[in-house]
Amino acid sequence: MMSDSLYMILYLVTEVLNYILAYIVFFNSTITKKKTSWLIGILLVLIFHFAMLNIFDVSTSSLLSFISMLVVPVLLLRPFDKRNIIIYPFIIISTSVIAISMTFLFNIKESNFIEKNILGIVCQIFPSFIAVIVMLMQKYKKIEKIEVSLGWKQYVLFYVVGFSTLCMIGSIQVVVDVVGYNKIYSIVGISVSLACITLIFITLWQGVIVNRQIQLEERNKIYQKYMQLQKSYYMQILNRDEKIRRFKHDVRAHFTVISAYCENGDISGIKKYINDVMNNSAVYDVKSYTGNSGIDAIITYQISEAPDNIKVY
Repeated sequence: MMSDSLYMILYLVTEVLNYILAYIVFFNSTITKKKTSWLIGILLVLIFHFAMLNIFDVSTSSLLSFISMLVVPVLLLRPFDKRNIIIYPFIIISTSVIAISMTFLFNIKESNFIEKNILGIVCQIFPSFIAVIVMLMQKYKKIEKIEVSLGWKQYVLFYVVGFSTLCMIGSIQVVVDVVGYNKIYSIVGISVSLACITLIFITLWQGVIVNRQIQLEERNKIYQKYMQLQKSYYMQILNRDEKIRRFKHDVRAHFTVISAYCENGDISGIKKYINDVMNNSAVYDVKSYTGNSGIDAIITYQISEAPDNIKVY
């Protein structure tokens, strides 16, 4: 048996790991590198829980971790995003469901979590273990990390599933606490736990991974559009070069015509002929605005789509 203080510290470490890994692995959040944020967060958590430990007991202090762990989305994730706060309750419920599920495997009553210190920590760290496995799978499959943008439908789905699984597994845990363990309750508890964990992961897949796939498809559409713009821009350059090539090939004939106009003193004819030659030479057909072909392709397209009263210099 370890002391209450040591158990409290280990419990808080596992809680922080659970939440941070959940945000990183499933929602592609970024952890801050600011030492000040980490220092403030750690101090707030320790002060809060040791104050609760002195006022109440270690069990009550542990149960109130859902309050102190707000430092994760508020202080430890960067940049600050209110969506991390919105998804926070689902992360609490999911990690709790997974941890409680492990109690059925070890035949631990929820009320006896503190008495079974080592097993309690093992149950508590299990969500982090699952997150690490998922992270390794993502690296093995080289899954590209992009920002996850969820809509209200995904949030509703998360909350409905979260509370449903918590009610299912929590009700069994309450019965076990009152009646005690036997083989039937153990089998039912493990079965329901597996079902709840599966449902949580299916929900994450539906809400996050499918959403991520949609974003990748949108990104590919934008990339394809960009490639079409570049192709159109390069075709214009090729057409211009072909016209310039023909112009250079016919330059001797142009000089002959201009010479004839000069002999006749027809200045207006010279001007008109030179203007016609310049207009057909394509020297100014394709403009370079920045020197970067990709950017010039986009600017050229936007200018072509702009109203006639807009002038670009």
